[in-house]
Amino acid sequence: MFHFLTDAEDRAAYVHAMSRALRPGGIAIIATSAEDGPEMCSGLSVVQYAPEALAEELDRLHPGQFELIDTRRHIHITPKGNQQSFQCSVFRKKAS
Repeated sequence: MFHFLTDAEDRAAYVHAMSRALRPGGIAIIATSAEDGPEMCSGLSVVQYAPEALAEELDRLHPGQFELIDTRRHIHITPKGNQQSFQCSVFRKKAS
C-alpha cells in the first residue's frame, strides 16, 4: 500500500512504523506501482517507484536502516485485459 502514500508525512510515518516493527535482520516486502506502471489505482493517485528509488526513499526517511536485497517485477492483467507494471522490493533491517 506504500504507493498510495502520496504525502511525504504519511510515507515517513509508514517507514517509522515499519522500522519499529522489525527486529534487526527482519524482512519487509513492499509492492508498488512500477516507474512505468499505473498512475492511478482504484481511482486513487499513486506514487510510482523503481526499486532503487524506493530504496532511496527508505534511506532518506531512516538513513542506513534498510538494505535492498531483492526485487521482482510483476505484470498485472486487469479484468479488461490491460497490462499494469508493479514492482516488489525486499528489504532487510540492518543491525543497529
